[in-house]
Parts: sequence; C-alpha cells; structure tokens
Amino acid sequence: MTAAISCIVNMAGRVIQGDLDTQPAHYAQRLGNEMYYRWKMANLQHWFTPLRRRLLRFAYSQLYTTYAFAYDTVAAAVSFGEWQAWGNLAMQFIGGPTSPVSEAREVLELAHGPGHLQLALRQAGYSAYGVDLSPQMSSLARQRLARAGVPVALAHASVYALPFADHSFHACISAFPAEFIDSPQVFRETRRVLVDGGSFIVVSAASLNKRTIAVRAIQLAYLAAGETALPVLTRPAVADLFIKTGFEFSEYRVSTQHATVNIWVGSRKG
Repeated sequence: MTAAISCIVNMAGRVIQGDLDTQPAHYAQRLGNEMYYRWKMANLQHWFTPLRRRLLRFAYSQLYTTYAFAYDTVAAAVSFGEWQAWGNLAMQFIGGPTSPVSEAREVLELAHGPGHLQLALRQAGYSAYGVDLSPQMSSLARQRLARAGVPVALAHASVYALPFADHSFHACISAFPAEFIDSPQVFRETRRVLVDGGSFIVVSAASLNKRTIAVRAIQLAYLAAGETALPVLTRPAVADLFIKTGFEFSEYRVSTQHATVNIWVGSRKG
C-alpha cells in the first residue's frame, strides 16, 4: 500500500527536481547491474526528503479515508493479488503456545480497514470484533459483512483507548498496521484486553520473492518511503517493546506464492 502511494509521490517529485539518474550511462556497466541497482535504492532513500515523507503520510491518510474505495485495488496491485491472503495468515497464530485454538474464540482486530480479515474470522467460526477511526473504512467493512450475512461487531474507536473490558479477548490482530504499532500505549491496551496467554499477532511486512521489473519498482518505492524493502529477521526494538509491555515475543516467516510474510506474535504473560 505504501509502495503504491510513494510511486505517485515520487513521480511528482521527479517533475519538480529532475530525474535521479545524475550518473553517466557507463556507471551501470562499470559497477554491474546489481551494484548499480543497490546504489539507486540508496540514492533514492537519501533523496526522499522529510517534506516528501509528510506528503506520503498525507496520501496514505487520504487513501484510508477519502479514497478508501480505491484501497483494495491499490493493495492488490502492490501485492500481486495476495494482500488479503497475507493478512489472513494471522489466523494461523490465534491461540498461541499456551491456549488451544479451539478455546480462542473472541478475536479483536486493530484498525480493521475494509473488513476482509473480519469476514475471514467470522467464516472460520471466531467471534470477531474490530476497531477503526476511519468512517469510510467502517462503512466498507459493514457493507462487506452485511452482504455475507455475518454479525457485525465494529467500533469507531482508537487503538490507544480500546472500549472493551479487561480480559475480553483470546487474540488481538493487526495486519500491516500504521505508525501506532510503535506505541507502548497500544501494547499496554492490547495486553489489558487479552486473557492470560492470549496472543497479540502483528502481520508486519511482506517481501516479494521474484526479482522482476515490477517487484524492483515496488521495492524502490518502499525505500523511498523510508520503509524496509525486506522483512527484518532480528528486530531488537520490537522484541523489547513486546517484552517490556508484558508479552513473550516470537517472530515467524511464512511463505506464499509471491512473497515471504513476517509475523510477530506476543503471548500475554500473567
């Protein structure tokens, strides 16, 4: 999602400040294609100024609100049609190591978006709940669940102050979350509403496997946005955030047809 938006922002920036290719054509031949590609990514990441970062964040907020109707189309484009499948991988980790899946029925999704995971959870037999601050995403999700004839349990609420009692859920899920995922307050709130042994599951990133022109363009866009193009296997800061807020931390990589998906799982300690 971020990749698609940053592509648009990059195009505008190139018109204003000119193309990135300031090196002569023989530079690629001298370094070799792969080294030149890496130089290009590093150059692009340095070129992407804080102003453009703010512009990117604004564009993302618009896609999540005003232009929410285009969210699924953009998401499918940057994931080769696997966006929903990536999010649904979170269901494999519901229950965690200390709670049988058969007992983990109450599941909360943070920032539920257009409701695809909500529907998948309901169809899998879970009692799914969701929170989101976007009225447009809430409307899309409600329509999707109503068309499928499943119960709707969505709240217009902030992830920083969840409107649920303590120990209400067996699992909390966040698929490709926004910047709130860096907040200790979100982790504390999530822990509060989880039962002992409950799981906090974060689908954090996905790395496309094939080195096609399209994949490279998406990776370049992610770097321009200040995002990592590849899932990081060791995340001390993330592990520290889980542990300091009362979770046991694990990290997993799950392969799909086109990508490798990175998933963080925190098990609530009593």
